[in-house]
Amino acid sequence: MEFLDGDDNLLKDIMNVHTELLPLSWLKLSSKYLNRQINFGTFSLYNFYKGDAPADLAVITKVLNKIPENVTKGVPTKTEIDSVRKKYDNIDNNQLNNGHDLCSGFAYKFKVLKGGKSELNIDSMTKVLRTAFTMTQFVQTQLYASMYAWAEKEGLHIFRE
Repeated sequence: MEFLDGDDNLLKDIMNVHTELLPLSWLKLSSKYLNRQINFGTFSLYNFYKGDAPADLAVITKVLNKIPENVTKGVPTKTEIDSVRKKYDNIDNNQLNNGHDLCSGFAYKFKVLKGGKSELNIDSMTKVLRTAFTMTQFVQTQLYASMYAWAEKEGLHIFRE
């Protein structure tokens, strides 16, 4: 990403995407924990995060409530989410974000930071990130741990030792 060379502020803005998406991540975790059966795959992240401001829980909730067929047991309230956050206060916030949301968020942030002149989208961002990490870094992620546990249970070897 040579256009980032020497611009530490731009890089920090881009890396802030994960923090800006934490309200969505906590909502998703709370929904699972409270068994609310919300289908998050039916709306676009762009409905409430365009890369120009942090995601707002009130806006996310409003968007979700407009899709009642996908919210069978109600959207968790801020109080309920705060309760789940207290229960998991030692969780690593870096592990909370969904990879697709993060890639979309990066693409939106790039577009904002480049004055709307970026053709970067989730597909190209995913391809860039897929090759940007070493195996040593990958083995430290929850994704690796989950994949490894699944493969071991199935008697498969999907990673080189």
